[in-house]
Amino acid sequence: MNDISTIIDFVIEAAHNTDLRDEFKKFLDTNPNFTQVKGWFDERKYIVSDDECIRILENKDRIFSGIEVRNY
Repeated sequence: MNDISTIIDFVIEAAHNTDLRDEFKKFLDTNPNFTQVKGWFDERKYIVSDDECIRILENKDRIFSGIEVRNY
């Protein structure tokens, strides 16, 4: 991962890294609040906007439903 990673970088990395994907799923299963979501990404050096964090929370139940990992 480079010094500046975005939500797009996270999505691509999670598509190919089951450990990262599982870690994120377990985190979302704890029903985090906005501050916790922002902190989770900050700790992992991802630059994620407030709006992106809000969208993740709004859609967290759908994020892992029916996911098919694709080869990018």
